[in-house]
Amino acid sequence: YVVFIAFPCLIIDVFSSRSISEIGEIATLVIFFSFITVTFSLMIILTLIKSAKLGFDRQTQGAMVLTSSFQNAGFLPLTISSVIWGEDGITIVAFYILMNYMLANIAGPIIASIFSAQNINKMDVLRSSVTYPPLVATIIGYVFLLMPFELPQAAKNIFSFIGDTTIPLILFAIGVRLSFEPSSIMKNLTAFILVFTIRFVFSPLINLLVLSKIVLSDMVRSIIILESGMPPAIINMALVERYNLNRNLTSQLISTLTAVSLLLIPLWLFI
Repeated sequence: YVVFIAFPCLIIDVFSSRSISEIGEIATLVIFFSFITVTFSLMIILTLIKSAKLGFDRQTQGAMVLTSSFQNAGFLPLTISSVIWGEDGITIVAFYILMNYMLANIAGPIIASIFSAQNINKMDVLRSSVTYPPLVATIIGYVFLLMPFELPQAAKNIFSFIGDTTIPLILFAIGVRLSFEPSSIMKNLTAFILVFTIRFVFSPLINLLVLSKIVLSDMVRSIIILESGMPPAIINMALVERYNLNRNLTSQLISTLTAVSLLLIPLWLFI
């Protein structure tokens, strides 16, 4: 419901209320995307080097590379940005979600297939990328933005009403998925430490280094830092299942590091 209905309605509601003059913000978002690409590439390199030296099997290496590279760009950042920055924050996070999803959906299968014996179905990858509901909603939102007339108030109210259910449902989903199994953590302690370090230390540091060289608004800067310190994305679980990688480790990494990330959010906002 969140991915296919609520979040797309939220995107359309936010975009339809923009003016043409605000389209200039997209220039900032282009720079914003480059941070994702740089961080994404470095996360893979760091994980490959470390995991290969530590003697992990191929299935475990694949799971670690995926969970280190693709962060949860949506659930937590969308909720926090909505509360602190309102529609401006939601707009930036929406682009971040789209970019991160495209990277995970295109590069993810390639990475996963390297560590398994399964081949990639290129048509399935392309189809799922172009039909991703939030991407379709973004295109519709831009169409509404460029129209010479506004949406009827009734339509705006419908999009707004449905879109407003996104944040509560996201918070509920986060709570349901949280789990903590000390025995599993101890069994895979090295893997947990490595992915933790990459997601919560190297990723923010890389972004902070780039941010120190350019000037952006405080809101954009804060959202970039917040996004850089997010836990592994849930889409990693789907990739691991599809390509027969380490399912148990991936599940525990996602749930445990999501719980840890809640404690680190004040740090990202303070920086």
